[in-house]
Formats: sequence, C-alpha cells, structure tokens
Amino acid sequence: MPTLESIGDPRGRVDTDFKRRMHGETSATGLTRGMDCVAFTGIDDLNSSSQNPTHQNSVHRNSVHQNSVHQNSVHRNSVHRNRRRRSSDSAVASSLTIAAHVAGTLLLVTATSLVAGIRLNGSLWCVILLAAAMVHWAIARFASGRTFASLILPIRLHETLNTIPDGLMLIDDQDRIVMANDAFLKSIEMRQRDVVGRTAKSLPWECSKSSSQHEMPWTHALRSQKPQGEQMMRFRTPGGNTRFFSINSSPLDTDQDGCQGAMVTLRDVTQIESRRSEVEQMMLMLRSSRDHISSRNRELQVMADEDPLTGCFNRRAFFDRLKPIWEESIQHDSSLACLMIDVDHFKQVNDMFGHQVGDEVLRTIARVLCDHFGPPAIIGRYGGEEFCVLIPQVDMQQGTTISNQVLAQVQAAQFDSQAGLSLSVSIGVSVRTKGLHQPEDLIRQADECLYLAKQNGRNCVVGRTDFLRIKEQQALLA
Repeated sequence: MPTLESIGDPRGRVDTDFKRRMHGETSATGLTRGMDCVAFTGIDDLNSSSQNPTHQNSVHRNSVHQNSVHQNSVHRNSVHRNRRRRSSDSAVASSLTIAAHVAGTLLLVTATSLVAGIRLNGSLWCVILLAAAMVHWAIARFASGRTFASLILPIRLHETLNTIPDGLMLIDDQDRIVMANDAFLKSIEMRQRDVVGRTAKSLPWECSKSSSQHEMPWTHALRSQKPQGEQMMRFRTPGGNTRFFSINSSPLDTDQDGCQGAMVTLRDVTQIESRRSEVEQMMLMLRSSRDHISSRNRELQVMADEDPLTGCFNRRAFFDRLKPIWEESIQHDSSLACLMIDVDHFKQVNDMFGHQVGDEVLRTIARVLCDHFGPPAIIGRYGGEEFCVLIPQVDMQQGTTISNQVLAQVQAAQFDSQAGLSLSVSIGVSVRTKGLHQPEDLIRQADECLYLAKQNGRNCVVGRTDFLRIKEQQALLA
C-alpha cells in the first residue's frame, strides 16, 4: 500500500499526534534503502555469474559486506537530510509565528498611540483595539496553520505529482483534501486554494446508483483499509460542465501510526463517456429506424396480401398460400376441401341500392366467413362477388355440412343501411382426390359445382358428388 509521509491540515487544525509524526522518520527512507539494496544486489549477481563457484562465494561475501556498509551510509545520510529539512521547516514556521506576534503587537501599540495623541471617544477606541486584535489573530492563524500545510508536502513532491497525466488527490483521515494536482484542477475548473482544506465529499459530485453521498470511494477505502477501484462518478464544474471520472482509492498508512489518509486517482473519461453516449443514441436511432422499417414492411405486406375492401386475402396472396397446403395434403395423404361462394343477384343489389350498399354486402359476407372459418383455413376474394375457402382435413360430407351452415348465417345477416335487404349465396364444394394433380384443378371443380348451383335456382350447396350425379341424369335425358 502507498505510504504518505504525513497528512496536513491547511486550516490550522493540526493535532499533537500529527506534529509528532511530521517530525518522525518517514517510510520513504526505507523505500530508498530497499531500492539501493535491490540495485547493488542485482549488479553483484551479474558479476558473479561469470566466475567459478569458489570465486563466486568470495565475491558474494564481499558484495554483502559492501551492501551493508552502503546501506548504513545511505541511511545515515537520509536521516541527516531529514533532520536538516525539518529544522529548516520549523525555523520558517517559527519565524512566521514571531512575525505574526510582532505585527499584532505593533498594531496594538499604534492603536494606543493614536488614542493617546488624538482625543477620541471610548467607543471608537474599543473599535480600534478590536480591529487590531482581529488582525493579530488572522496573521497568527495563517502563520501557524496555512504555512504548515505548505510545508508538509515539499515543493518537489508537488512538482512530481503535477507530472501525472491523471487527476490525483491526497486526503487525510478526516476526508480533508491536502493536495490536488494540476491535471485534476484543470478538469474541474478550480484552483488549489478552492479545494485544499475542504472535505472531498463536499465537492459537487453526482454519484452513480452504487454510491451515496455518505460512502464515497475514498471513504470506503479509509474504512475498510482496502483499495477501491473503477468507481464511476460525475462532477459538475463551476462553469456548468459535467465531467466523468473513473476513481481509484488506496489507503495510506505507516508502520507505526496506521492509516493517515488516502490517495485518490481520478481518470477523466469524459470523452469516452461522451462517445459511448453518442453510440447509444445512434443505436437507439438505428433500433427505432429498424422497428419503423419493420412496421412499415408489415403494413406493406398487409397491403400487398389483403383485399382492401373485405380484409380477406387477395387472389395473388391466396394462391401463394394454396400451394404449400396442397403439397402438405399430398405428403400426408389427407383430405382437403375447397368452397367457391358467390353472392346471388349481386348486380341487382348494386343497381337498386348503389355501390356503397354493395360494398357493405361484400364486407358482411367476408365477416361471416372469417367468423366461421379459422386457421388453418384460408379465405380469399377470388373475384368481384366470389370468395374461395380452402379447408384442410375436411372431406366431402363435412364440407357440405359446413357450407349449409354458412348459407344459413348469410340469410340471417342484417344490414344497417338497408333494413329490408336480404341476401343469399350459392356454394360449390370439391375435395382433393387421387385424380387431381394441381391445386388449380381443385378450384376448377369447385367452380363447376358453383355454376350448377346457380343453374338449379341459387341459394343452395352443390358438392362434387352431386355434380357428377346430376350430369349423369342430364346425359341420360339428352
């Protein structure tokens, strides 16, 4: 886990334990010693690899001794440098504190001299003294608090963190921001003094559903002492812009004092999110266009297949569906019935009542057929006032019975526009037999039966069996 040398309080709230840690030995010295040890050991190993075993042992003992001496020297130099740096920082802080007290004292003396030299009333004298005390307090606070915050993170560390291309924040164990690098400040359109010292969660974040205002990623890392990675959050900049950050948080601790804060890296993924949003919008548009095209295709298919007046299949669509039903009947050697239906005296209806009533008659006949026949039967408008119905799994006797039921339903039909109008139909029935080789032959036989039904007075049903019997009788009489 990363190690933070110390966590500062930019507003002057620096506790005693923090001051003690700030002047103690940092773990960076240990990290330096470790790096030096690895470097020297690696060089000695490379040198010893080219020698014989006896010589390698000797070289190895000399290398260990040299490494130990070098480590002690590096350690002593690092400790001396840290002590001199801390002494310098303490001297600067002390000088600023003394300057603050001197400035306050001078203000008090000046205020007193003014009162003594110029005759002022008591209230104005109190105001001058109060103002001097406030200035004294402000300078002292700035010197003792703000200066410590600037001394905690050395200038070199600031410069190093500012070279990182991704955003970075250092926060203490109270969620206060100690430092933010330039990349993050540029992304959120804020300055260092705008963020340092305030709590990180007080920034204008817009959390995702998996986060809440009380459990930020860095807060979770501090509480659980475990790194938290790839948390997506939105940030509302002062200029009203929205930035997207992928946030990783790692707790910072020392061997002696435990957790001191957290390091938060913030990768600006605004462009990626913007492109993803654009892709999603494009996909939605394509999906909408696809659905619209599919809907329009279905509408066009309906317009191409259905008769616009009756809603039944038109002649082309009826024959398209006739062929697979015919082939299935042959394959399974099953029965298949065909009904040809014609409206009686339809031309007289148009002449007497007009074509609008004639259209209503056709719609009524179609409705009767659709109510009586369901799938797998298919109904088509074969011609002007003729309809054709194809019914799988129905033989001649069943087809004749069904046709008589249709006959009765048509006679019972009522018309709103013409209350006294009554209708009748003639029906011819044929079934597939072994002598038929094409579906058109089945329709031709049903049409012949329909023609005979019209000759016999209309409003009746003639099946193929009846047709053959009547033809024989006519032939004998002739």
